[in-house]
Amino acid sequence: MKFHTLCPNCAIETPNNVTLGSIIFNDSGVYEFQCNNNHVSNIILQEEQFQVLFEIGIDSLATEHPIEAIVAFAASLERYYEYSIKVMTSEKCIDLAESKASWQAMGKFSERRLGAFIFTFLLTLNCTPKTLRNKLIELRNEIVHNGKIPTAQEALEYGQGVLEVIVHNYKISTERLNNAISKLRFENFEVSKEKTNKDAYCTLHSSIGSAITRVMESKDNVKPTLNEFVESAKEKINRYSKLAVPFKQTDKKIK
Repeated sequence: MKFHTLCPNCAIETPNNVTLGSIIFNDSGVYEFQCNNNHVSNIILQEEQFQVLFEIGIDSLATEHPIEAIVAFAASLERYYEYSIKVMTSEKCIDLAESKASWQAMGKFSERRLGAFIFTFLLTLNCTPKTLRNKLIELRNEIVHNGKIPTAQEALEYGQGVLEVIVHNYKISTERLNNAISKLRFENFEVSKEKTNKDAYCTLHSSIGSAITRVMESKDNVKPTLNEFVESAKEKINRYSKLAVPFKQTDKKIK
C-alpha cells in the first residue's frame, strides 16, 4: 500500500514540471526516496503506526481484499493498545524501556494485551475503555484460526467497529493526557531523525491525513463512516494510478 508525495527539490527547481511519486508504506515511518531526477529526500510521517495500519486496511477494502483489510484493522487495534499503554505509563513517569519490556513479556497473546490495556486505561483515566464487540472478535478469530473467507461487508463492519473503538478511547486520552502524548511524539520524532539520510536534500515531516484523525476532528453529528473513506480511497487510487510514478526507496530498519 502506498502514499503519494512530490519531490521538494523538483518543486523548487522546476515548479511547472513536478512529478507525483508513490511511496510504499514501511514499518519504521521513515522514508528515504529518490525521484526520477535523482534527488534524494527524507519523509518522516506524523502518523503513529496504528493509524498507518488502519489506512492500509482502507486501501485493502478499496481494492477488494477483505481478508487483508481485516488483518490490517486487527493489527491497527493491537498497535493502538500498545501505543496507549506507552502514553499512559509515560503519564505515570515510567521509563519507556520498562513499558516496552513489559509489553514484550506478555508475548503475542491478544487477550493478554487487551487485558493490560483495559486495566491500564482504568487505573490511569478512571473509566473503562470501549472495546470491540464479541461478534467482531469472533469474526477475526474465524479468519485467522479457521480460514474463513469474509465478505466485503463483514470486513467493512469489522473496520467500522475498530474505528469506533480507537476514536472513542483515543479522544479521551488526547483530552486528558495531552502532555504525555506530546512527549511520546517528540521522543519518536527524535528517534526517527536519527534514521534519516543526513546527505539528503531535506527531511519533510508529513501527514497522510489519516481517517482516525479526521473522525476525531469532526463534529459528533457529522462523523464520516469507514464506507465513505473506502469510496474516497477508490477514487484516489484510480486517479493516482494514472499520475504517480514509483519513487525509489531505501528501507529503514526499526531500532
